[in-house]
Amino acid sequence: MPKIGLNRRSCAPLINATVKAPSSKEIPGNASPSKMRVLLRLEPLDEYLYDNDYHYHLQAFVYSMIREAGYGSLHNASGYKYFCFSNLFPYQRSFMKGSEVDLVLSSPDAELVSKLAQVLNRAEIKQEVKIGKMKFKISSLSGPFHIGVKNEPIKLRSATPIIIRIPSSRYAEYGIPSERPYLFWRETIPLEAFVKQLRDNMEKKITQYRSQERALDYASKDGGEGREVPLPEVLSYRFVKTVSKPITVKGERQQVIGSIWELEFAPQSALEASNLEFAVDSGFGERNSLGFGFMNPV
Repeated sequence: MPKIGLNRRSCAPLINATVKAPSSKEIPGNASPSKMRVLLRLEPLDEYLYDNDYHYHLQAFVYSMIREAGYGSLHNASGYKYFCFSNLFPYQRSFMKGSEVDLVLSSPDAELVSKLAQVLNRAEIKQEVKIGKMKFKISSLSGPFHIGVKNEPIKLRSATPIIIRIPSSRYAEYGIPSERPYLFWRETIPLEAFVKQLRDNMEKKITQYRSQERALDYASKDGGEGREVPLPEVLSYRFVKTVSKPITVKGERQQVIGSIWELEFAPQSALEASNLEFAVDSGFGERNSLGFGFMNPV
């Protein structure tokens, strides 16, 4: 299996070995082999200054590739969409011609990832990728590959901000004095609220995935919708910083508040490990299909 680490300065994943497809013995819970990430190495075709809005254009590029893969209906689908993506990394103030940056796409839907890899391998796409006004070529593509969460403690760090909203129905539980319908979690709100809402979000994603009868064995091996979702306990968590980001939803500009975290989980069974990996490849928290909540093992 590839060793996947984290560049702490850029909050970006590093792949330190040749990626290979896992065997069935490497998949938690003995599920069939699933390939859930692809890594693109991009080479700028010219010199470009860093664009503060480039992330919006990155979203557009990802959705265009998803349409090419035959999943265009995801764009307007309600509910969770079960994919996520990183920033371009390492961070650069300007993109120099001949340099390289990486992008990782993830999903618990093995078929989606496989089709995305096929699309990105097309010669005409590899020659020129447009992200806003910037143009790149795909110099290499790794994957699909599997990160392999095992039945043992694992530390994760968010490579992009995790968005957690606290609904007004939980204000009394967390001691939050507000009359707003919801609040984005921020450091003035108890850490306990973040952890509990994150766990609730994981459970809801897995439950919805079951109800849609998506073809992924390991997220539903405990019997289907209506059953408890086994998830590992959080051994430790460390808040790093709060991040405010602009997003565009249905043509409307919005400001969202997310946060960067280091989280350690302790799966006690193969099923807990499998469900955690499902959550990792879906993305943590909300707005994952806009690139928020992208997670990597430390």
